[in-house]
Parts: sequence; structure tokens; C-alpha cells
Amino acid sequence: MLRLTQYHKIRDGFKQSQEYGKEWSDYRKKLQEYEDEKKEQEGKEEEKPEEKPVKKSPAAKKPKEPKKPKRDEAKEILLLAMDKKIPVRFIVHRPDSLLQALQLGSEFGLNIILEGGESWPDLLPELKEASVSFLSNPLLDYRKFLLPGGSKGHAASLLPVNGDELFYSDRESVSEAHTGKGSWEKLADSGIPFALIPPDHFPLSARFMRFYAAILSSQGLSFEFALGAVTANAAKILGVEDRVGSLEKGKDADLIVLDGDPLDSLSKIEMIFVNGSAVWKRKK
Repeated sequence: MLRLTQYHKIRDGFKQSQEYGKEWSDYRKKLQEYEDEKKEQEGKEEEKPEEKPVKKSPAAKKPKEPKKPKRDEAKEILLLAMDKKIPVRFIVHRPDSLLQALQLGSEFGLNIILEGGESWPDLLPELKEASVSFLSNPLLDYRKFLLPGGSKGHAASLLPVNGDELFYSDRESVSEAHTGKGSWEKLADSGIPFALIPPDHFPLSARFMRFYAAILSSQGLSFEFALGAVTANAAKILGVEDRVGSLEKGKDADLIVLDGDPLDSLSKIEMIFVNGSAVWKRKK
């Protein structure tokens, strides 16, 4: 019920923004009509009167200036999203949440980035058809963070029960569809823009992105796809591919030199460049 309530709350926000946009569109249209009518009336008043007396017509009614709507910055941001000028990121885990995000994208014409989405293997055709970008990690398993009824895992310490009783009974069977090599290969073949994210909110997790890319490669994916998931693809999804993400002339020259395969955990860093200048070099 909470998830469904959140969905309708988000949907109502977009609907209200649509009405807000229409209100401003109507105002601009009426304002233009008002200004045109005002100019026309001013032009008539400036015309020279004829020498021959003519019967005076009743005074023309002055045009009334339309009332300006009140600005709402939050709604204007949602209007930018509906115009696809900015993307909308949805954090989703369960299949119903993922489908609700796709429904919102379809209804309001959004450029969607899905984050999390551990249930994606069962919904790969829907993701491809919706033309979304996707952020995930092979180590993600949302069920380990849940209690029966949907409570957060950190509440477990407050309950006088055994840890094993807190998890869903089918938790052990969830990994087959999600972490199976075939699923990730299908994702790569689908052409869906994909990038890796840390599997949790622990602040230091981002330090291990190269390790996560190595795990992704172990799922049967190519070296190029796995490396792109933490470089070029990530930059493209974030809309900064013109500056970072790949080694090209004119881009920000922040890079590292390794003594081996970037996805090999034994590879050591030899040099670091920032803004094109060497800032660190391994001592021999």
C-alpha cells in the first residue's frame, strides 16, 4: 500500500505540473492577445481626425491585462523533465516498482534512469521497449535489506527474534535469475545503456568500482562492456560524455596508468594524471 501511495503521489505531482504548464501557456497566449489589442487601440487613437464631422462611435472598451500565475519552481523542474530536458532517476527494487516507473515514463514522456532494479532479468523486454538507462550491480539483492512486511533491515536489531527469521523464505532462490551469466549477457546484447553503481550506501563503496567491473566481467561479459560500465557508459548516462568517460582529444585529462589489465585486482597503479599533468608516480 505504501509503494502504491508513493506511485500515486509522484503521478499527482506530474499531473499538477501539467496543469501548471497549461496555466502559463494560456497566460502567455492571453498576454500576447492583450498586447496586440492594446497596440491596435493606441494606433487608432493616434490617427488624425477627418475634417468632415462624423458621428462618434461609442468609446472602445480598454483591453484587460491577464493575471500572471504564481511561479512554482518545483513544478517547473517537473516540466523540464516532461520536455526531456533533464532525466528522471527512479530508485527501484521490486518488479512492481520498476513497472510503475516505466508507466510514469510512458504517461508523461520522461527520459528515465532506473537505479537498482534487481528484478530486471524478468522485465528485460519492457526495459528495452521503454528506452531507459539502467544502473545496477551484480552484488545487489534487495531482499537482504527487507523484513516481512517491507520494513528496513536495520530494524532487525530492535526485534527479539533470530536473524534467519527476518528474511523472506525464498531469499536463497533469488540469485539464480539475477546473477546468472545468461542474464547479464542478455542485458549487454539488448543495447540498453548500462552503468555500474555501488551495491550499498556505504560511503566507501565507490572506491571499489574497478572491483565491481571485474565481477561484471566474470559474468561472461566482454572486457569493453565491463570497463565501459564505469567509464564511457556512465558518462553518457550522466550527460557528461563530452568531457569525461573516454580518452579523446579535448576531454578532461584525468587518468591513471596501470601495469596490467585494468580489471585485474593485482594490477598496480604506475602514474596518475590530473588536468594533463603527472601528479604521482610509483617509486621504483
